[in-house]
Order: sequence, then structure tokens, then C-alpha cells
Amino acid sequence: MKLLFVLIMLMLACLSSQSAGGAVIVRPRYVILSRAVVADRVDVAIRAKYWYYLPDAKLTYLSHTNSNDGCLFMHLYRNYVGTFLAITNYLDNGEIVNINTFVRIGEGV
Repeated sequence: MKLLFVLIMLMLACLSSQSAGGAVIVRPRYVILSRAVVADRVDVAIRAKYWYYLPDAKLTYLSHTNSNDGCLFMHLYRNYVGTFLAITNYLDNGEIVNINTFVRIGEGV
């Protein structure tokens, strides 16, 4: 009987502390994104930085490989200016995009 009383008192204490301060929502600090979402974010970062080379460019090839701290992407773009290769590193822990290489590798359309 005493054990039941103690359990009921603990439940009431927990409920009263939550109602006084509001509900506590626990969210993970970093959400692991799918590689498709990450590839879109990397594409946006590349197009924002090199917008003058990539007007009306079409993404013709996309590849990625996992690394210890994130993912390494290869994007291949083609437009009337030329064909461009971008090698990009995405770090999962801080959601940081580093464009390592951006080079024109051939003629355009």
C-alpha cells in the first residue's frame, strides 16, 4: 500500500512539474538527412557561388560517396558556356558545404 502511495505521489509530482513549466520537447541536435536532400542543397550552393558560369545549366551527372565525416559529391553540369565538373565535400556534423573543385572540362551544347 505504501509503495502504491509513493508511485502515485511521484506521478503527480511529474505531472505538476510539466504543467508548471510546459511540456519538454526533446529534439536531436543534428538530423541526418537523406543523400537526395543533401545533393539538392549542394547543387543550390554550387549554383549560387558559380552562377555566372552556370546560366541555364542542366545537371547531367551526379555521384556521391560516403566519407568519415560526411559525403563527397561530384556534379557534372552542361550548358552553352561549357561542361563543368564540381567536386564538393559535405560535412554532416555542421551541415557545411565545401566546394573543393570547380573546373570547365569541355565544350558546351
